[in-house]
Amino acid sequence: MPLARYCLPLLFAAAAAPAWAQDATTTSLAATPSIVAQGQNVALTASVRRAAATGTPTGSVNFLYGSQMIGAAALNNGVATLYASSATVPDGTYSVVASYGGDADDSGSKSAAVQVQVKESATVTFTSTPYTVAAGSSVTLTAKVAGAGAAPGGTVSFLYSKMTLATVSVSNGTATFSESSAGVAGGLYLLTADYSGDANYAPASASLTDTVEAAKDCGTTTCATLIIPNDPPQVSPSEFHGYADPSMRKDPNSPLLYLGYSWPHHNVTVNTNAVDIHLAHSADGGSTWTEDGALFTSSTVTNTTSSAYAENNLSSFEVVDLLPVGIGSSTYWVQAHRQYYVADGTTGSLYGQAPVTSVIALSLLEVSDPGVNTAELLGLATAPQTILGSSTTDATIPINGNLAALNSDVADCTNFDQPALAYQNGTLYLALECEDTKLSQPNDLAFPMFSTVPNSTDPRQWTWKYVGTIATLANAEAFGTEEGTPYQFLTELEFVHSANGETLALFSPSVLDPTGEQPVIQYGCRFAPMLSFDPPVMQVDPNGAPLSVASVTDSSLYAKPNEGPGACTYDPASSTGVVLVHKLEDDSTEGFYVTLENSGIHP
Repeated sequence: MPLARYCLPLLFAAAAAPAWAQDATTTSLAATPSIVAQGQNVALTASVRRAAATGTPTGSVNFLYGSQMIGAAALNNGVATLYASSATVPDGTYSVVASYGGDADDSGSKSAAVQVQVKESATVTFTSTPYTVAAGSSVTLTAKVAGAGAAPGGTVSFLYSKMTLATVSVSNGTATFSESSAGVAGGLYLLTADYSGDANYAPASASLTDTVEAAKDCGTTTCATLIIPNDPPQVSPSEFHGYADPSMRKDPNSPLLYLGYSWPHHNVTVNTNAVDIHLAHSADGGSTWTEDGALFTSSTVTNTTSSAYAENNLSSFEVVDLLPVGIGSSTYWVQAHRQYYVADGTTGSLYGQAPVTSVIALSLLEVSDPGVNTAELLGLATAPQTILGSSTTDATIPINGNLAALNSDVADCTNFDQPALAYQNGTLYLALECEDTKLSQPNDLAFPMFSTVPNSTDPRQWTWKYVGTIATLANAEAFGTEEGTPYQFLTELEFVHSANGETLALFSPSVLDPTGEQPVIQYGCRFAPMLSFDPPVMQVDPNGAPLSVASVTDSSLYAKPNEGPGACTYDPASSTGVVLVHKLEDDSTEGFYVTLENSGIHP
């Protein structure tokens, strides 16, 4: 039977011999692959060359086995290729030849026969245990080979790139290989399981992506504390102080790094805890820092028109995210942060305050040279701001957009928190943590994503749309467990770049505090590649767990009374690596005290 049911008529008739001598030709044939599974295509490639003279033959080549025509293909620069299907061909070995009929200047020629084998198809299922492996730990690769007939034999070669890690015999349909990741750099690794085939089955293969996770535990290895000498934490009368919620970005036009961070303290005026947002810069890759000033300062606000939004509330600011963007020929910086309101003297929550309502505030600032004028970015505080809220935002707070009204997926988000910015192909993306039933049960919509095209220097004119969600409860649960409890949240999101320019989603796996004393317990930070922003897709393994290329934590903070290591930030221009938040809750000496630690890890 033919390799494909091509019954083509003879495309040319015999012509009278020319009056001049034709050039002799040679024809060669290659079949790729030469062993195919039923239904697989085989590429038949014929090369026709003049035996002595220069020049390139023209015309076409017929492909045959025996006297049966498979098909014909025209020569292009002396090469003709036909893709033939084996869908209707029984198992067996077939001798295929390529026959060149010649042209006005060239005589015909025929290739030597090439053997093409058609065999039963096999399927390879390739898995890894685990898919994300800590540097230095072992990983087990398993290939299961199955076919419709007899049990497959042969071997499986496990490869990274073109390097063979091991070749293992198939036994009872399975080949397994274990290897240590010692000495392997952190990152993503595309692995392949190549099945050799046997007498009954054609070769087959499958691929997967494993991650070797560069890891640092500041609880077992010392991490240097980040210090801002001219902006020390408040000492008295505060038991709520330090630095938190960092966002580190390099100025695109100078060597400077900028750091936005929360500055918690006690506001004496209204007798409650408060948070400001400060800005600092570094000229030496993050080794030393100098404060530039306060971006946003907590203050009292007076309103008597709403029972919920009470008189003499305190307005606080936290979780800023900074982002430089190039729009046209200009450089802009964008900031987004959470602004929230608490009644004066409120107590009883983790921060000694019970927020009445909150919004997300975002501003855009065109800059000239923040590499020289380090205070220029403080203009983000006075630049036009858009205020984004939800359906439950207090009616007395003027907002420019209700994000919860954009899609039914986010309709139940009572507040938004943890803004994370990204800019790609002229579109600005804003991911937010949806606060719904977060404080009583896991939220199945961890990070909804919104986008806008910044077509005005006034963010209040921007139009936002909902583009999807990055991570859900299922992603958190698939990520694993900590101290016997499955992860329930992926919080503290930020988008950063790796040293090779890859966009990573930085997040903190977390669980609800079973004692109810605090909202969640966090377990450091992980970094997973982003595959796209619209729709938002983070790279995950077959189980739905994010593929983490780096891990930074502090295991000494897992036990009470500590809240655990918190948010992180990173910029590849930083010489000190990932910055980790180190939180102490109810410490006997410091109270609630937050510091920033330099991990030295570079994703």
